[in-house]
Amino acid sequence: MNLRYKLILVGVSILIIWRLLSLAPRQPAMDLTILEREVGSKIDTSSSTSSSKEKVAVAVFYETLCPDSRGFFINQLLPTLERAPDIFKIILVPYGKASTVSHGDSVEFTCQHGPLECEGNKVHACATKHVRDQLTLVRYATCMISDNLDPEDAGKKCARSLNIDWDPIVACSRGSEGKLLLAKMGEATHSLNPPVTFIPTIAVNERLSNQASLLKRLFEELCTRFQVVPESCKGISTVAFHPL
Repeated sequence: MNLRYKLILVGVSILIIWRLLSLAPRQPAMDLTILEREVGSKIDTSSSTSSSKEKVAVAVFYETLCPDSRGFFINQLLPTLERAPDIFKIILVPYGKASTVSHGDSVEFTCQHGPLECEGNKVHACATKHVRDQLTLVRYATCMISDNLDPEDAGKKCARSLNIDWDPIVACSRGSEGKLLLAKMGEATHSLNPPVTFIPTIAVNERLSNQASLLKRLFEELCTRFQVVPESCKGISTVAFHPL
């Protein structure tokens, strides 16, 4: 076989392999159904022909004493949601680079920034269950993460400022409910594929891609994920559908 035919054969083989890979079903970055039973966080990732019905699901994996997480909430997540509250489905997953250890029926946590972060993570986890409006929840989490060195004090003050009932949140965070919720947050975080290396990590429609852009230009990047561009995104220079 001469060189020309060998090159043609190699080229055809590469084309076939590429085609097979492109047709193979892509696995989600994580399984957020882990959280559904506990916090009712089922995300709608259905593709719709109507831009008013299509929502992009955004899961934020973070920890409460992380400076990068704080900056992301203040500068990216809250402004994005306030700009277009009806086109995104936000899932908050406060856990980060923590670990969970079970002792029989009890569970304990070790967090990257110490025990206070574990307490803050529990307060945030409980808020995801007891604050049902997502814009209010993100405002609440942003308020707390802005000064989270005393999680209960921050939680109480922020609840008061946003007219949120603090009692069920603090009861949850102090009891077994908070531990269960944080353990579920841990399961969702540990299900990330590939595993988390940087906090915060952002998953869009249960997939990981374009992390650097998401962390710095969240709204613009999310606008590229719609198959039908919503009104809120029109005029954004970066709009171009990203196939996932």
